[in-house]
Amino acid sequence: MVVARPNLSPAMVAALVHRHYGLAGEAKPLSGERDTNFHFVARDGAQFVFKAACAASAGEPTDLPDGTLFHIQRTDPGIPAPRVRCSDAGDRRIAFRDAADRPSEAILCTFMRGVPLMSVPRTASQRRQCGHWLARIGRALRNYDHPSCHQRLVWDVRNFAEVRRLLEQLGAVPRRGQLEAFMDDFSQQVAPVLEGVRRQVVHDDLNARNVIVDERDPSRVVGIIDFGDAVHTALVGDVAIGAVGQVSTPVDAIEAMGEFVTAYQEIQPLGTDELAILGRLVAARLVTNYVVVSLLRANSPGDGHFSDFDAAYFEWRLDLAMQLAKHPRRVPWAP
Repeated sequence: MVVARPNLSPAMVAALVHRHYGLAGEAKPLSGERDTNFHFVARDGAQFVFKAACAASAGEPTDLPDGTLFHIQRTDPGIPAPRVRCSDAGDRRIAFRDAADRPSEAILCTFMRGVPLMSVPRTASQRRQCGHWLARIGRALRNYDHPSCHQRLVWDVRNFAEVRRLLEQLGAVPRRGQLEAFMDDFSQQVAPVLEGVRRQVVHDDLNARNVIVDERDPSRVVGIIDFGDAVHTALVGDVAIGAVGQVSTPVDAIEAMGEFVTAYQEIQPLGTDELAILGRLVAARLVTNYVVVSLLRANSPGDGHFSDFDAAYFEWRLDLAMQLAKHPRRVPWAP
């Protein structure tokens, strides 16, 4: 669960950007789960994200999302996704050794100006836009494939069985009996259907951190970021993750997800088999969030990437998960 990330200082990043891109400026750290990220501001005011990852061994490429972003830019340039800047040598990614002398790679992409969706009041308009954008991203990636998109991620709902093993590592946790019963039901009732639905490369991480809205007009979605979890998996799993990203309070959670799914289907209709399991895929995502974040905190107590999520936050979201698990057809999209 603990992923090795490049050890970089702001000064090292500034030097790398100047050497490979000819840009002078300053770098400041950004949070990240699996990558080392910096916000780089050039002297001319241009803003970028420097995203770096460790290679498993020298000469082995990382899973940085430059190919995915380039494909989207070519296929549907209207999607508000980051644009990768090529180095002065014409390369989409640069190779270097970090402060611990580990082989690493990085990309430089445009910084999407605005604020994260999670920091502003939620509206139906935002939910509809998120549904439309995720559907367009899925449509743009329909014919894209790359070995890096076949990585095995615990966040991928097709790998929900992995979460059971992670739960065992947590020791005593609330609701263990409920969680294990749901996992058993998922493996018997949902997993076989999930293996038969359509698959393709998808974003797979449309959470409220990764949706950027206009700071002066938060009703406008102006960016979709962080394609680092892009993976070849079930299309409906991507919808489940996007639906969870719209959930901000227990009061209107079902309605919010329904508005998102309705908007998604205006661009990309889902099949009856996909709609039938969507509610329990949402539940699986909620449970995965709880288990994985709990384990990451236990293994890396100083990491602040998930510091905003307290016990009360997970309590009502687990309530929602168990409600969906028990009554999977009590949702607006049920076939």
